[in-house]
Amino acid sequence: MSGVWQCRPPLGTPIDWSNPLTRGLATFIDAAGDRVNGAPLTLMGAAVKREDGAIYSPGGSSDGAYVPFAPGLLNVGLDATIILFARVTALVNTSALVSVPHNASWSSPWGALTLQRNGTNSALRFTVGDTSYGGVDSVSGFFYVEDDVSCYAVSRENSDVFFYKNGIGYAAGTTEGVGLSNRSPNFANRQRITIANRCSTAPGEAAGGIFLPALIYPNRALSIEELNAIRANPWQLYAPRRTVFFFSESSPEVAAGPATLSFLLPTPLVPVATRGTSRRWSVKRLIPVGRDLAVRHLAPGVVADYAAAHSVAGWVRRSFAAAHAVPSMVAGVFRARHAVLEVNPASRQWTSRHGIPADTAIFRPASWSAVFDDDGSSLDLSGANITGDRESYAWSVDLTLPDAEAWADCTPGRRLTLTVSGQPFALVLEGRTRDRAATSAEWTATARTVSCLLGEPYAAALSQSWPETTASRAASELAGLAGLSCSWEVCDWTLPAGRLTADAETPASVLSRLAQSCGGMLQPDPAGGVTVRYRYPVGVTEYADAAPRAVLTAADAVLTLSETFSAQPGYDAVTVVDNRAAADGCLTWELDDDRNAGRDTFPPGSPCYFRVYHEVDYAVRATSGTLERIAVDEMERLTETVGFDDEDTADLDKLVAAVDAVVWWGTDLGAVAPNGGANVLLSGGAGFSVAEITYRTRYDVWKLVPAALGEAFPVMLELAEVSA
Repeated sequence: MSGVWQCRPPLGTPIDWSNPLTRGLATFIDAAGDRVNGAPLTLMGAAVKREDGAIYSPGGSSDGAYVPFAPGLLNVGLDATIILFARVTALVNTSALVSVPHNASWSSPWGALTLQRNGTNSALRFTVGDTSYGGVDSVSGFFYVEDDVSCYAVSRENSDVFFYKNGIGYAAGTTEGVGLSNRSPNFANRQRITIANRCSTAPGEAAGGIFLPALIYPNRALSIEELNAIRANPWQLYAPRRTVFFFSESSPEVAAGPATLSFLLPTPLVPVATRGTSRRWSVKRLIPVGRDLAVRHLAPGVVADYAAAHSVAGWVRRSFAAAHAVPSMVAGVFRARHAVLEVNPASRQWTSRHGIPADTAIFRPASWSAVFDDDGSSLDLSGANITGDRESYAWSVDLTLPDAEAWADCTPGRRLTLTVSGQPFALVLEGRTRDRAATSAEWTATARTVSCLLGEPYAAALSQSWPETTASRAASELAGLAGLSCSWEVCDWTLPAGRLTADAETPASVLSRLAQSCGGMLQPDPAGGVTVRYRYPVGVTEYADAAPRAVLTAADAVLTLSETFSAQPGYDAVTVVDNRAAADGCLTWELDDDRNAGRDTFPPGSPCYFRVYHEVDYAVRATSGTLERIAVDEMERLTETVGFDDEDTADLDKLVAAVDAVVWWGTDLGAVAPNGGANVLLSGGAGFSVAEITYRTRYDVWKLVPAALGEAFPVMLELAEVSA
């Protein structure tokens, strides 16, 4: 199959849920974590991650690894499948390979779902715990220390259990505890999934070796054919590599006919793979979707053109216009005008007076010292200049050096602590220059605060999604990647799973986004670490009662001062109104297919029904016949699927009166609310995901009874907004 992975895919590659082998998969664990749920993997004891994506655990009682509980395990039944690729090098009594404990203390009934050694025998035990413990063992000679990687699997269908090793099936042996009949795992305590150990909170019964992917299906018994397919290539469960398709630029052919619309789309050429090239290409994948195509229609005998919309399913690349004769009635959307209501120009301008210190030099000598962190040796300085602003996560320092010896000591990458008047600055040296002439020489070095380690070129780019956490905890984890601390001085809040993501971003970039989301900013702590504080910690109305953090006076703190004059237009008031109070009004209509029984032509005396969707007052009139409104604010429930492409709004097909339910196919972007007309708004801001939205639309129903004016004649209808 084109694009199928034959090796471990990059971090962030999603699971291919269209693959039949992924149905019922609750967790897929490797060194990157739980790839199904986007949860990180945490090492225990002396366990380490290998470059090939495997986990090496020496086998000590506290060694192993774990991931958070997988919500998919709650879809539990009497069937189950566990698969583990491992090379086992050390075993103890009842060594555990895969374990989901029943409780944190590892007490009866111990494991809710485990795969472990049967005592000290060469058999593997599959156990289930609800209120008591039950399980079955494989035959002897099945499980032991080996030199090669083996694929171990157990497949349970009710009380029938089969063990598999490298594709060969073995029937279950002896029964353990109370057996498995009608017994399903109890995951009520939602304990962590542990690899090579029985429990992350009460470790023990460890296994040593190299552990590759582990898969759990909590409510599906895989066949031997399905198990062998996964054993041959577990990476096929990931979404295939992207391929690029090129389409002919020829115009699509359009076939016209009454009440029909058909399109002949260009045939795609041979896909060209991007893997292995020297350049990276950013492409847009074409997926089968339904798009609205803007067309023009002329109803028979009607003098005016009306715009209509049709949904065509297929491989849509662009929108295009066509002409068709299809009877339809469509009205336009009327939008109100908004503006700043009033601006009052100032009656006069004035200039205030400021006290500028006398023209005498103000100089207060500062004491400084510089010490290297690695050996404690001192660095002689001729001067230092520290620059930074409140928007910078790292400040810059320019050092003026006295001689070549000091210049030689300032090796880039070396740590230095600069203390100025008692304030220490933890720095990383980044560069040095020397400028020599016939009669002079200059030596300088540049450095930044250690918070620079959170950005380029020091920090590796992150591409991951965080599980449920808090903003302060996520900030501490990000700062800890560079060995730094984070002082969180703003409000804290819970981040749902998948809400915080990073796509090839440095820790500094993610930290800055976190800070900005609550009106804060990321700043360096001069002595080391970073601080997140409010951009405006005190509101304007609280200035009078607030205690200043520092007081600066011209005589003590101002070394240079200049004054300029600039002529500007003056104002003494600006009046702003809420533009939502006069939001765009929706006014549109369509034939009522239900009441018209699908008809689009009507003889004299036969009623024609149509719906009017409105958010404004309106009037309807016809050139002939009789008009009557027979229903007001009639409701209908509809369900549509829409995409949010890094935006916070999306358009549905009809006027949105209320949103009843939202199902997210991907990242959960939060609640959705009506936003006027057919538009909906994300409460949590812009995002990238697809949602199935169930909503209610509202309309009035009108009846037109044509008059008998002839065999065939036109009737013109007008729908217009009127003042309240």
